[in-house]
Amino acid sequence: MEFLVRAHAALSHFPIALLVISFGATLLGRFRPRLRIDTFLAMAGGLGVGLFSVATGIVVHEPYEHLPIISEIQVHQFAALGGTFALVVLAVFRFLSRRKGEDLEGRAWYPLAAAVGLVWILFVGATGGDLVYEHGINVSGVNPLQVDNGH
Repeated sequence: MEFLVRAHAALSHFPIALLVISFGATLLGRFRPRLRIDTFLAMAGGLGVGLFSVATGIVVHEPYEHLPIISEIQVHQFAALGGTFALVVLAVFRFLSRRKGEDLEGRAWYPLAAAVGLVWILFVGATGGDLVYEHGINVSGVNPLQVDNGH
């Protein structure tokens, strides 16, 4: 279980970074269409690692299932599951459209969809960060900034 806890913490940062890069490249791709392959690769990479992150998150939340904190964990979990499902659907449609010789990214609505995805991934990251930094979920060791040693 400890390995999965560490894996979730390590993996969860990659989808955030790759999807932020994909969004930035989507905006730049409006002016430089050659970047569209980069946005697709960043999105696919973020989705691939995101699937592992979601899977490890589902497993590591189990010990908290009967504690009051579970309601906050579920906000993070359901946001991650819902957003990942939406991203899978978008990636499949984008992959199929690319095979037909067109890319959904060229559509006028795509930057808006990418912006919604960006807000989603930032929300998922913020709720995960809140679980760690505000509630101490899966944190071990001592943080000298939080220890009252009489000073």
